[in-house]
This record gives sequence, structure tokens and C-alpha cells, in this order.
Amino acid sequence: MKKKRSKPTRLGRPSRLLWFLAYIVLLPVMKLRYRVTVERQYEGKLRGPALVLAPHTAEFDPFLIGYAIYPARPNYVVSAHFMAIPKIRRIFNLLHVIPKRMFSADPTTILSIGRAKREGNVVVLFPEGRLPCSGHSVPVTAGTDALISRLGVDVYIATCNGAYLTFPKWSKQKRRGRIHITVSRLFSAGELPSLSQAEVASRLCAAISHNDESAMTGISYRCKAPAEGVDGILYRCPSCRGELTLTASGDTVTCSCGHTARLLPDYRLEGSPYFSTLGEWFLWERDILDTATPLSAAVRIGTPDENGNMDPDAGEGHATLSRDAFTFEGTVCGEPLAFTVPTDKLGGLPITVSKHFDVYYNNRLYYVYPLPDTRITVKWVQFFDKLLAEREAALPTS
Repeated sequence: MKKKRSKPTRLGRPSRLLWFLAYIVLLPVMKLRYRVTVERQYEGKLRGPALVLAPHTAEFDPFLIGYAIYPARPNYVVSAHFMAIPKIRRIFNLLHVIPKRMFSADPTTILSIGRAKREGNVVVLFPEGRLPCSGHSVPVTAGTDALISRLGVDVYIATCNGAYLTFPKWSKQKRRGRIHITVSRLFSAGELPSLSQAEVASRLCAAISHNDESAMTGISYRCKAPAEGVDGILYRCPSCRGELTLTASGDTVTCSCGHTARLLPDYRLEGSPYFSTLGEWFLWERDILDTATPLSAAVRIGTPDENGNMDPDAGEGHATLSRDAFTFEGTVCGEPLAFTVPTDKLGGLPITVSKHFDVYYNNRLYYVYPLPDTRITVKWVQFFDKLLAEREAALPTS
């Protein structure tokens, strides 16, 4: 007797009623508090199957994009590390999100995206794979262009101008200013078969490239203490070159050597002879790093427990990041652990500012907290970003 074939599990999408109620709740917040405007630069309605790509500018991006493309009820591709947080996991399960182990091979994500296509869904993906610290885009994750070609659906770009300036990654304070979202069609399903992989990649990278400071030049973003938390991404003084000598309070960044700079509501710097904007300071820190000299530190390690919940104090040890590899040796979950991940397999180091960066090894997530001052986390991320930039510059041009 033949066994009945089980029906494949549906991915599904958020409840129409819940999505409508969420939109109604968000509407006054978007319009009145954050002065959000939406410009749809395409004809007709955004319907599935479709792929929406976006520069990742703020943690609030999924809400902004959901608002901009309503009534579409998308499946978001999200970092798997969120699924290790029980409260967030419950919400994301209701939203039918697609988890992704960032910068590591994850065939289940590709299968889920393919299922979304078959179900006629809209998928929202942030192709940089992480949220940058400074409002400047970072390279698109390898393989995104191949995914676009393989899916063969309409592809849109949603850019949330002003989102980083409103919700800076390094600050707990939200600003009141302006957010302007543009949504445009990047590729139609019909044209993709005629485009080479290089053409897809070129158009994708150009569309994702973004600088929030430039996009919203002259707009003020106000809060009570605009500089508070910025010493989580500014770890080096341009005057004395000291590291972790900066403190931020109110609207002022001060070094122990006496150098001060005031962060204005439009993100320009006042009083510094070195930089005119916050972004310039951040990029200078990266540019002066010497990638020939490895980074090394004692670290604390976090990793999900047997129930899938993040244990932020699961172990400790020593970590090194060089041009060739990230290495760790220590104790995790009471057991000795040593591993090496070549840098060409890392892809990127997602960061929680002033706390940790993320590394995957054997499909397991590890939070790495550099000690003794976790504000130095950003230096490790910038070190790796400079490695990526050097490798990109070394590639032969066609």
C-alpha cells in the first residue's frame, strides 16, 4: 500500500487582520512623530511574488518598509540571532519570518524564499546582511545577485532616507526629524533572463549604495542628548590618537586629552578641526587601521543554550582576528572549545554597539565580547570592513 505523500509545509504570511491593525497603530506614529513620507516610483500595485531589497539603515527598517508597501504582507528575512531571544521569537513566528544564519551557508533560507515565491508572497531582504554603524552602506552579501536571477520575480528597492538619523544604531534615543521612503522597481521578472550576472550585480550594488547624512543634508534630528552613546562607535581621538579615551554626554564628545567636539542636530560636528561630520570621523578610524597587525583580546562568549535561548555568559577565552582568520580558544558551556574561521568565509561581523559582534562556526552563533571595555567591539568590525575594502580594491577590473 502506497504511503500518502505529506503536503509541504506552507510558509504563510502575516494575518490580514493583524497586519491591518498594526498599520492603523503605526499610521499616526509615522505621520506625526517621525514625519514619514512615501514616494512610490512604480505603476500599479506591489504584488507577489516579488522581492523587496533595502539598504539597512536602522533597526526600525522593517516597520518603515511594511508601512511603505502596505497592503502587501511580506515575509522578512531576518538574522537568526533574533530567534534566540524568546520574546522576539514569538512575534517573529506570528509574522512568518525567514531566519538566516548571517554570512554562512544556510540552504533552509533559500528553500524558504523559494516557498514564498511559490505561494505568491513578497519577501523583504536586507542584502548587506547587517546594520551598519554610521548610516553608510556596506558591501552587498555575496550571492545576492545569483538569488535575484534564480528567483526571476519583480525586484524592488525600498530606501528609508533619514531612518539612521532618526534611530542611530549607537543611541538609545530616537530623534524627531524626517524620514522619506522611496520604493522603485529595480528589475522586472521579464527582463531578468536577458541580464548577465555582472549586470545584475552592478545595478544591485548601485541601488543599495546609500549615505544617510548626504541624503538628508540640512535636516535637523532633535533629542535631549544627541551625542550620548556615540563613544560606542568613536573609539579613537583624532588629536592624541588615544583609544577608548572618549566620553560622550549631552551633545558633546570629549577626550581625556582635552579635545572636544559638539554634535549638532543635523549630524555635523562643531569645534573639531579634523572632521565636519560624524560619518567622516567614523570612516577615518577605519582608514588608519593597519590590517597587517592582528587584533587580539580576552573575550566573553555568548551562545544559545539547549532551548535555543541566548546565554550571554556561556564562556570565555581568547580571540584573534588577522588578515587570514578569526580564531578562538577557551571554554564554552563548560567544555573546551577551539576553532578557526578563515576571513574569506566570514563575510561580515554584525555588531551590537558597545557589546559584541557575531561569529558563526559550524552553524552555531557566538556572541564575542572583547574585554575589558566592550566599546572596542567596533574596532574589530572596522578591521574586518577594511579587509573587505582592500580585497575589493585588489580585484582585477574588467
